[in-house]
Amino acid sequence: MAANTVALDTNVLIYLHDNSSPSKRDIAKILLAGNPNIASQVISEYLNTTRRLLDLSKEELLIQAAGLFSDCTIVPVSINTILSASTLIKKYKFQLFDAMLHLQLTGIVKYFILRICSTGWL
Repeated sequence: MAANTVALDTNVLIYLHDNSSPSKRDIAKILLAGNPNIASQVISEYLNTTRRLLDLSKEELLIQAAGLFSDCTIVPVSINTILSASTLIKKYKFQLFDAMLHLQLTGIVKYFILRICSTGWL
């Protein structure tokens, strides 16, 4: 079986709860159903953001997230990722979290889906 070559960013996961845009929500559901790679940092960002959006206790939110990500491949942060991030920040002026995500997912995924536009994929 081929490894999944897609990863999702926090923005796409937040669309799962966006009642104002059914098309974005539906696309996010389809992408998540494909069992994508999810960087551990994205899970932290998702929990932090949805804690403010959803009317759930912390415990309920963690249980919801565990179910949501149960079939995904969780990509951890390694010491090498932390040490290498400064190179990207210096060379390309990346933000800290962007450098970490890039390094976490390099070599694992072909498509890192950051955002869904109303007109399609971006």
